Amino acid sequence: MKLSHFFHIILILSCLGVSHSLFGKKKKFQILKFEECSDYPNLNMRVIEFKNHAYSKKNRTMEVTLQVDKDITEDMWVTTNLWKCDLSGAPDTCEFYVKDLKIDKLCAKIPQKNQAWTSMVESFRPEFSCPLKKGKYASEPVIDETPFRFFPLPMGLWKTKAFIYEGDDKIFCLDFHAKIYEVREN
Repeated sequence: MKLSHFFHIILILSCLGVSHSLFGKKKKFQILKFEECSDYPNLNMRVIEFKNHAYSKKNRTMEVTLQVDKDITEDMWVTTNLWKCDLSGAPDTCEFYVKDLKIDKLCAKIPQKNQAWTSMVESFRPEFSCPLKKGKYASEPVIDETPFRFFPLPMGLWKTKAFIYEGDDKIFCLDFHAKIYEVREN
């Protein structure tokens, strides 16, 4: 596919997303699962607590606590897979959306500003920075769903399985599920 065709598709999808908001529908984003992978229970970094908090429609946070069992160097990288399912989440409705995406130099990306992860990283106590030290890291970031209203992601249940590596060693596995759906605006 030519790059110009790709940009045309993105533009059309963006317009479709905006037209939905113009016709009285609003995209909503809901985190359903944020936990360590059950098939990798003994890695050096784990999610030990996750909670969603909804104080009001516009004030939502999530609470995440990570346990890091050993000091981790700056040689971290990520691979991730992303599936899109219908809103039921039934396995037979899921299809690969992104397969084996690799992100190198994770430590250079963690402190970046104005990114999807910035709110979470900045709210960690103690500070979440490389190299990571052994210990517990707690975060309660504000969930801002504004980007999902206009970003051309289709409705559905989105499932992600991500692995963090230190060199060649797998140190973390995350199962993340989120639902994107529409509601009528009043």
